[in-house]
Amino acid sequence: MNAVISFEGNFRNKVCGPLWLIWTPENKAWFVKQRDLIEGSALFLNSPSETALETLLRVLGDVEDHHPESSSVLVRGLALPQSDTTKQSREGYELQPGTRTEDSFELNRTRME
Repeated sequence: MNAVISFEGNFRNKVCGPLWLIWTPENKAWFVKQRDLIEGSALFLNSPSETALETLLRVLGDVEDHHPESSSVLVRGLALPQSDTTKQSREGYELQPGTRTEDSFELNRTRME
C-alpha cells in the first residue's frame, strides 16, 4: 500500500491509500466531507518551530505507526533539496529514482519491521 503526505494547501485529489494532509481551513473542509478515505487518514499541523523537512520526518513516523504496511510514500507540495536525500535514507526511507519533480517525490521504505 502506498501512502500520500500532502503539503498542498488546497488539496482536491483522489487517493487510493492513506492520506496525511496538512491542516488548512480549505483542507479541513474538504477532508471532513470525504467518505472513502482509508481509516487512519489524518490532517497534520505544520508547526512554526519546525522546518518543512522536520515536519515531514515527524509525519513519516506517524504514517509508520498507523500504516506499517505502507511500502512507499508519495510526498506532494514539497520540494526536496538534493542535500536532504541523505537524511531521508538515515530515517529508513530512500528517494525513489526518477520521481522527483518541482514539488513532489516518492520515498521507498528501506526497512520493514
